Amino acid sequence: MGFNIRWIGAQDLPIHEAASWMGLSLREGENTVPEFPISVCETPNGWGVFYFNHADQAEPAHRQFLQQSGSTPSVMVSASESTMTSFAAAYDETGRQLWSLFYPVKAQWSDVVEVGGTLPDNARAVIENAYARQYPGEENTYDVAYLWDVPIEIAKGVTLFRHDEPKVDGQPLVWREAVSI
Repeated sequence: MGFNIRWIGAQDLPIHEAASWMGLSLREGENTVPEFPISVCETPNGWGVFYFNHADQAEPAHRQFLQQSGSTPSVMVSASESTMTSFAAAYDETGRQLWSLFYPVKAQWSDVVEVGGTLPDNARAVIENAYARQYPGEENTYDVAYLWDVPIEIAKGVTLFRHDEPKVDGQPLVWREAVSI
């Protein structure tokens, strides 16, 4: 079945403030993995990460966040193993989208990553590496959808956070639960 997650990262914004922008409050208690329905952490490099274990729960919170976020850059990532789709986008301080990447599911797997806007500096190398791994020989057959990782890896290049890695800059993340107000 696979996971279907979404995370929103806010740069240099206290998680309590970002949570209130999304209509969320933080509960006491901590965990080393984001297993709550909505988990929140602050990364060592200054990103507040809101991790939604069910992507559909994130949409209203993300809309509210973008309407309020007049002061901080943000990144949003959606990843679904069950449909083999992934998406990432970055927004500036006004909530305007700077770039987006979408790996869509087609027939079986796709060999295209849809791009919008001006990608960050790390994007070209990430995309080229994924294509090289996807198609190592002359045949256009593959068993692993490396291109699915492209949006996720490019977002990681901006935030240093990746949904399936427990550390940022070698430091373990500490997660708290967020709930709707």
